[in-house]
Amino acid sequence: MADDLWDPIETHSSRVGPSPDRAVIRISEEPEVRYWMKVLNVSEQQLRQAIEQVCHSYQAVRKHLDRSIETSLGYSIPIEIS
Repeated sequence: MADDLWDPIETHSSRVGPSPDRAVIRISEEPEVRYWMKVLNVSEQQLRQAIEQVCHSYQAVRKHLDRSIETSLGYSIPIEIS
């Protein structure tokens, strides 16, 4: 990969277990933690706290993190989630 970021989808062929899904945040292995930290632009602590508070769903974690940013800034930031 160009930016040397581990991707759960691209690396699955060499792994054992269910097919990874980008809609679900799995942080059972260090490369997964680094991947989601980069994708969501958060620290490991922020990522783990968000998952603990909402669930492992990417959409739920993203919304939770967006609300946290809005609360700290005092205004809403339009963010498109694909």
